[in-house]
Amino acid sequence: MGRDLLTNLKDMGVKIIDEILLMEVAKASCAPGETIHNMPFEVTTEMVFAAILTANRIGK
Repeated sequence: MGRDLLTNLKDMGVKIIDEILLMEVAKASCAPGETIHNMPFEVTTEMVFAAILTANRIGK
């Protein structure tokens, strides 16, 4: 891949899309003290989860 832009989960090395594990990633990104709380609006775990799946779908 070299310096190609990674546009989906497969490009990032994710072999199996496991929604339970992706939800854990979303939860971790919303943990207290994470930089996601610097956003000018509230970001929920569900929003992050949906964004991961949407970005993956668009990036294919």
